[in-house]
Amino acid sequence: MRKPKPERANLAFGLLSEREPDAFEVLTTDFTQLVDGGGKVWFLPILDHRTRMVIGYAISFSPDVRTALQA
Repeated sequence: MRKPKPERANLAFGLLSEREPDAFEVLTTDFTQLVDGGGKVWFLPILDHRTRMVIGYAISFSPDVRTALQA
């Protein structure tokens, strides 16, 4: 497992505290577990911070980095 890089952890926070970012300048993701009769899946949308538009997504049986990069 990689060590966290504290100096990079708050890049978006620093940008957001200075000014409102342009569209597609700050992207976020969310790992959401969905459950139905057939089991569990993970939904990973990639969102634009400013417009809240979903610009990509992936669906997987496990929440891992590979799935996030596919989104």
